[in-house]
Amino acid sequence: METCRLCGRRLDVEADPLSGDCGGDCWGCICWVEAEMSGAEDNPSVEMVRKEIEWGWREADGRAKPFTTTEFGSALDPTGAAAKKVAF
Repeated sequence: METCRLCGRRLDVEADPLSGDCGGDCWGCICWVEAEMSGAEDNPSVEMVRKEIEWGWREADGRAKPFTTTEFGSALDPTGAAAKKVAF
C-alpha cells in the first residue's frame, strides 16, 4: 500500500478523489501546494482547489479533508455525485 509522503493518505483509492498519485504524493497535497506557491489566479491548481472546496472535499483554507470510508461511500463524497463532475 503506497501512501502520500506529505500526509500519509493512501494513494489511488478509487472512492477518494484526492488520493490520486502525483509522483508519490497525493493530489490533495500537491494541488494545494501548487495553488499556495503560485498565487496566480490563472493557475489551474488554484481553480481546482476552489472547486474542491465547493464540493466539500477540502477545508475552507484549501487543505484536503481526511478520507474515511463508510458502508455508503466515502465521507468526502457519500453519493459519488461530485466525483462524476471531474475526470482524474
